Formats: sequence, structure tokens, C-alpha cells
Amino acid sequence: MKIINKIGQLSLTCGLLAILLGNFGCKHQNPVDSNGNNGGEITWQQTNGPSGGRIDALVIDDSGQIYAGSQFGVFYSTNYGENWQKAGLTDTPVQALAIDSNGNIFAGTTEGIYRSTNAGTNWEAVNSGLTEKNVNSIAAHPDEFIL
Repeated sequence: MKIINKIGQLSLTCGLLAILLGNFGCKHQNPVDSNGNNGGEITWQQTNGPSGGRIDALVIDDSGQIYAGSQFGVFYSTNYGENWQKAGLTDTPVQALAIDSNGNIFAGTTEGIYRSTNAGTNWEAVNSGLTEKNVNSIAAHPDEFIL
């Protein structure tokens, strides 16, 4: 399970993901300097999305697929951020993402928590017992419960 939340407030290493904010991505997993040593300059360059403003949450599944939560729903990339497709919850502000050990994706939104059991194709609300539906962060525990 890999969780990245509130991207604007975190300092991330380049090898973790291919996109940080807006349409900019990191293209070097292990940057090297001119002498071949790790620690060279990290280069950022514009990518193809996801479009539509700020990215509030990122998560990467075990296959390397990247999911991004934005004010316009969930987007995903299968090629390290080069191209993005909508993965659902369109027009629902997604503030947090997590993936559990079974590969289920959970999205914390302004309307509660949603779960996808099929890589973002379909989403269902899982709000039973939830008293505050504005969910700003979420984590999936390996023992199959959500924090």
C-alpha cells in the first residue's frame, strides 16, 4: 500500500511519482550528476495532465498505475503521467486517496468516502456510521479497515 496525500504540503522525492502539481511531472527516477553519482539535478517538465486544476491526492497501486484526486474527481495514468483518463467521481472534489491490500481504492471527498473495487471504473459510497462527510485524509490499514 502506498499513500500520498495533500500534495501541496508534502516534500516528495522524484522517484515516487510522475506528477506533482497541475501539469508538471518529474522525469528522472534516480537522477545522476555528470559524474554518474546519484543526487544530480532533478528536472521537471510539463506533462499532459490531469487537467482541471489542483491535485489534492495521489496514490500508486502495485502495478504502478497512478491515481490523482482533484476537484473534478479521480484521474489515472498507466504510463507514469504521460497521459491521463477520468476514473470516476466526476465533479466530486476528491481530497484524499488510499489503496488497501486487496487493491480497493478509497476516495475521501466533501461528500464522504467512496470505494472502487475495479480500478476506478465504478464507485460506491461507504458512509455507514460516518458523521462528518467532509473527509480530508484517509488511510487503508493492512488488516482491512479504513482510518
